[in-house]
Parts: sequence; C-alpha cells; structure tokens
Amino acid sequence: MLTEERHQKLLNLVNTNQTVSTQELVDHLDTSESTLRRDLLELESKGLLWRIRGGAKARNIAGMNDNDSRVSARRTHNAPEKKKMAEFASQLIEPGDTVYIDGGTSTEFLIEQIQQKDAFYITNAIFHANKLAAKGFSVSLVGGQYKGVTETIIGEEACEFLGKYNFSIGFFGTNGVSQSGFTTPDISEGMLKRKAISRCQKSYVLADPSKFHLQQRVTFANPEDCTVITTKSADDLEGVIDMIALDKQQRKPA
Repeated sequence: MLTEERHQKLLNLVNTNQTVSTQELVDHLDTSESTLRRDLLELESKGLLWRIRGGAKARNIAGMNDNDSRVSARRTHNAPEKKKMAEFASQLIEPGDTVYIDGGTSTEFLIEQIQQKDAFYITNAIFHANKLAAKGFSVSLVGGQYKGVTETIIGEEACEFLGKYNFSIGFFGTNGVSQSGFTTPDISEGMLKRKAISRCQKSYVLADPSKFHLQQRVTFANPEDCTVITTKSADDLEGVIDMIALDKQQRKPA
C-alpha cells in the first residue's frame, strides 16, 4: 500500500470512529507499529488528527477541519468573479462529453450555467448532482464517504469509483494556486481531486484571484496538470501555469 493511500485509510478510520486504538489501526492497515507511529506523527504535524495514549482521535469531533468553512458561508464570497468564470467554462463542454465536476462553490456556479444536455456528468458533490438532475441532465454521483462540511463524497471508495471512468473534461476548485501547483487543506479531498485529474483528458481549475499565491497542506496537482480559468491575470503565475485570464482574452482552448 502506498503511503498516501495508507494515510487516507488511516484518516478515514479515525474520522469515522473518532477514537481508534493503535492495535486496531495496525490490524486494519496491515502495517507495523513503527510505520504506524511515523504515520501518526506526520498526520498530527499536519493538523489532521491527535495522537493519544494507545491510539489516535479525530482532531475535531464535530468533523470540521480548521481550514474548512461551511459551504453556505462561502457561496456569496467573490460571487461576480465565480459567475464570470462559470459562464466561460460552461462553453467548453461539447456534445458527447463525459464531464467530471468537483465539489465547491466555484463549480456550483458552473452548474447554474451549463446548457449542454448531450453530455454525461459525474460529480462528488450532492448539491451539484441534485441541480444537474433537476435540469434534466444525465448525472451520476460518486459513491463513498460523506463529508458534511463541504457536502461532498470523499475517501478510498470514491477514488476506486473514479477509476472506472475516462473523462473528456473536468472542472475543479482549489484552495490555493502557486508556482508549486494546486493545493487543498484536506488529504482525502486532495487524493480524490488527484485521481479525477488523472482520468481527465483536459482539466480546468476555476480560481478567482483571491486563491493566487496561497499554498495549503496538500498538493493535488502540479502546475502542468491543469489550466486555470480566472478573471484577472497574474503574470508571475502565467509563466508557470497555463492560464485563461478573462480580463485579457476570451478564448476557447482547442
């Protein structure tokens, strides 16, 4: 088992059960106590759990990551910019496409703008799936662990689900865009984003300028993996990341 996969499974166990003993973790992960101790030290240093005597417990019993905020509180943040990005991004969907849409408020605006009914949509966001279905679109919801804070599906089962599909195009949100790549504070969400991007022929990140030059704990994509759709150019990032800046141009990539 790869380290990142083991970390994801470990976090799923801790977050699901709130408190897990060392022996239970060793048994479930089929790993040694020394490896488990290193994993727990690393995950605690990232603020993802607490080590306790004889095991580990979830960092926040309420299930809310310190770096997350409730979706409802973020829906109005930079709304005009998100709408502009969504209007442009919706035009990129072609008839017959298989489309992946990541969770988040930027992609929520995209859902409102999509007109292409001759496409198949897959999303890990329950809100997005409901909206697409209400518009009469063909949509499938990723299966896996539900994260109430962001109203999305995450986890190992969700990654396995995505492995079945080949996407023509994918649209993603992010918590940070820098010369090092695209980041999020949550390792489980990051691994799902990474898996989805690996299954997409073309991947677009919708990022308003407030996300620029920010870096969170988990990198889910390298600079060359995605094209950014944004409302305002950033010259220092454009040299590293392919960027469609709507203040400079209105173009549709080939």
